[in-house]
Amino acid sequence: YKDVSSTAMAALALKESQSGFDQGLLAANHLLTLSDTCWPANNCQVKDTALVLAVLDSYSKDTDKILEWFSNSQTPASATGNWYLEIITSNSGTCKVSYLASEKQVKVSNSHFPDCQNSTFFDLNTCLEPGLLTKNPSIDFNVNCASLSSTKIAMVYQIGNSYYLISEAATSQTTLPVRNACYGLTAKSACAVEPSLYANFGLKKARSELTVIPWLEDNYLKTNALQTALLYLSTQNVDQLTSLKQTQATDGSFDSNVYTTAIATLALKEGGSTQEFESAKAWLILKQRPDGSWGDILTTAAVLYAIYDGEQITFGQIITPGTSEIPTSFCGDGYCDSGESSSTCPADCEEISEPESFCGDNVCDADESSSTCEVDCPKGGFPFFTIFFILILLGTAVWLYFKFYKKGGS
Repeated sequence: YKDVSSTAMAALALKESQSGFDQGLLAANHLLTLSDTCWPANNCQVKDTALVLAVLDSYSKDTDKILEWFSNSQTPASATGNWYLEIITSNSGTCKVSYLASEKQVKVSNSHFPDCQNSTFFDLNTCLEPGLLTKNPSIDFNVNCASLSSTKIAMVYQIGNSYYLISEAATSQTTLPVRNACYGLTAKSACAVEPSLYANFGLKKARSELTVIPWLEDNYLKTNALQTALLYLSTQNVDQLTSLKQTQATDGSFDSNVYTTAIATLALKEGGSTQEFESAKAWLILKQRPDGSWGDILTTAAVLYAIYDGEQITFGQIITPGTSEIPTSFCGDGYCDSGESSSTCPADCEEISEPESFCGDNVCDADESSSTCEVDCPKGGFPFFTIFFILILLGTAVWLYFKFYKKGGS
């Protein structure tokens, strides 16, 4: 379907229909002929690859190489936030923190860290190793506090005055993940919100532990419906769903944009917001074009994916790439062919009916005058009754001539 993103979105939409699985599988298999790692193969894009990841996982294809590509394509986030280790205990002792190929001893006393400003928060980017998280966007920390009893170990991410509990375990040993990363347009490029959102969407669909949610929560625009909807599809955060619903217009749309409304509708459906979903769906249906589409392939597929899942589909001719089996005439080619009519293909055969009378038909009709249609009723012209009166006068004059003048002469 034209390009990678359109083909992927179409495959997702087809799979959700009652009878489109096989056709969607054709699209998924076609994507695999182009690459098995990232897409497009000659210029890998994060958004394209994320949508393909979602497709291949939904069709139970092997995605190991793609997940490895995403792992190697992260960019360390220049985040303003901080990653903190918390060890809640009333005892004193030492915990072993292992990461990458290193192991450090961390002193703990009554939930405080004597070697880290005696704070209850242990800053992993400064107190453990300066610049550690800046250089390594994704790290798993194994924390072993076996020498302490009755401990609770937690990982906290702080942005401004907001604190996010990333993970927590009431145990003496656990593994805590730190995801201090983002994605750009391509591998290891500068952080960008949109590709990071699509990356997280694909990774979530594939149930990967990779995530860039901490960076996204600090950088997405809450007033942007598309960004909020995509983020909610990854986080299922009720606050984000609430923000999304607040951006919906009274006509049901989001930003009066079909693609944005489709993605937002998908989020509303997953969030169980029935009233808002039905309103958005009604607006989308009104925007359908005479040829059945919503404009381009990507947008049409997004609408189908959002509001027409579970529908029965009938398929016409499937065009095989590289063959000459493309039909010479079809509905939507701009020509009204012999087998088409205004009822079967209004896009090509628009029914045009001219009025029986109109200004410019050279007939001065009853509802026309020199002031409303001078071309048909010119000023100074001779109306019919005037001509009839003149003819009567001429006829009378001829009769009088023959009756009296001619008779007197004889």
